[in-house]
Amino acid sequence: MGVQCAISLLVVVATFGTVVAQTAYPVLNITKGAVLPTLQTLQPDAGDWITLRMLPATIQGPGDNTSADDPYIMYTGRTYNEALVAGMIRIEQGETLRLKVCNELPAYMPDAIGALNDSFATPIAPLEEGGVNVYKDINILANHLHGFYGNPGTENIACNPLPDNSSDCYRGDNIFADIPPGSCNYYQYDFADVASPGALWIHPHHHGSSSLMTHTATVPVIVNVNPEGGFDPLGSASCASIRQFFPADNSNEIILHFQTFMLAVFTEESQNVQNETGPIDDGFIANAVGSLPSDPLCCAGPQPLDDGTLSTTWDNTGDTGPDAGNSSSLLPFYTSGSNAQFSTINGAYQPIINMDAGKTYRWIMIQAATMKWMHLSFDKPGCVMGLYSRDANILNQIPRLTDNIAFAAANRVAVLVQCDAGSYQLQTGQGKFATLDPGCASSHCDLIQQPILAAIEVAAVAGTEPVSADPWGSCVPQMPPYLQDLRNGSLNATYKNEIVPGGTSGLLNFTNPQVPGPNSGACSLNGVEYQDFNAMQEVIGQLHELSLWNINVHPYHHHTQP
Repeated sequence: MGVQCAISLLVVVATFGTVVAQTAYPVLNITKGAVLPTLQTLQPDAGDWITLRMLPATIQGPGDNTSADDPYIMYTGRTYNEALVAGMIRIEQGETLRLKVCNELPAYMPDAIGALNDSFATPIAPLEEGGVNVYKDINILANHLHGFYGNPGTENIACNPLPDNSSDCYRGDNIFADIPPGSCNYYQYDFADVASPGALWIHPHHHGSSSLMTHTATVPVIVNVNPEGGFDPLGSASCASIRQFFPADNSNEIILHFQTFMLAVFTEESQNVQNETGPIDDGFIANAVGSLPSDPLCCAGPQPLDDGTLSTTWDNTGDTGPDAGNSSSLLPFYTSGSNAQFSTINGAYQPIINMDAGKTYRWIMIQAATMKWMHLSFDKPGCVMGLYSRDANILNQIPRLTDNIAFAAANRVAVLVQCDAGSYQLQTGQGKFATLDPGCASSHCDLIQQPILAAIEVAAVAGTEPVSADPWGSCVPQMPPYLQDLRNGSLNATYKNEIVPGGTSGLLNFTNPQVPGPNSGACSLNGVEYQDFNAMQEVIGQLHELSLWNINVHPYHHHTQP
């Protein structure tokens, strides 16, 4: 696992010396410069259910709080199984994933003076205030298997077998099924024999709380080829020479699960509380939790802190006031310096990836983020990358040689990697790949710039030749039946540039209305804005043609897995 539960932190939320909440949470320390953690494979229980429990934990690190050169954060957030990355799930084509998701967060949170904040509190039922997708309902959970085809349960097909209790069970993905505090939902995901192998990922999806939760509650799901009759993209004759780089035991596989922490540094208390419509950019943890500054699951400043004033800012001078030791910071987070935006891999900051020279590795990368994008590259020559899959869909010719990878929020990318002996750095937004998009006003267009995402140490191997410019050759893989080349002029769309009425067929309209921020109008799909309550579906086997415009607030993505 990426982060282990080491100690417990006593969190005390107070105002003017009056304590209103006191809770001990496990502390997850983000390591720096350690060997890349290997994610454990989550195992099902006797009933064949894999369980994810949403629980609070205090996150701190990765620096030691002595220098602004290294980021240091401290806040209490929502996690699965009290870890930054609970583990990973493996599934084969034709198999069934049974998932139990439990919400063990508190159901009610008073503010600092004991009163319920009507706009952003956490009762059992979702609030109607503020619109569809503004910040609210901070402890209400919903589950999404990103990359699996959307199925809101309109067919009313029961799970088989049903769980041995009264909890709700959904056969397929259902982002509209809320999981209130104190309850669990069950999900049955039936993977088709023709499902393209690759990476999916699980993350929270209740509209209003998903950005806050997703930073620290995600799980990668790896779909493998079923050797007993599953669809194998490498089954074509032209790919015979490539198969050696895809061993059945996955011995050359390296899973890289990226998470990005974005905490704004406020200079005054007034910046900590947003207006009634929620934060301008809820991808920033500090903005999101700032909407409810007294949330005890957010407030975890370093102790001692009080300086004898009513101010809630932290000036690095320690506790000098008469009320020393009586409270934590009223800020929902703590940072040292201004560089409180950084990315981790498998729960670790700047981990070390160990490899051998001349050996081909398969990097499977998951961008478990809600905002911003990366432009990945190496800091110097000596490594060769070959892209073969994006978002769990095989490319029409593999591998595609490249020296950089565009890696947007929620993307999954798989590459072959081979390096000469030496030390390298995996980086984002550096050198010629540091170009920003001046035409986009959304934070989704912001490029994450981090000179060291990971250190790569490649050991010399006797007799190994220097890596060639093209160490693998190329092949044309088989494509699953649901992925056809739509440039074929003989294909005619069943539905073209329209939303099909009826609610049970047509297109899933998944775009957001305009949130507070730059004035760019509402993005829409075929002229229809997002509706949280009226899911539409695509029908497998039908061809649809879409018209997209104004997609500059929420990035458009379309799940194509069967």
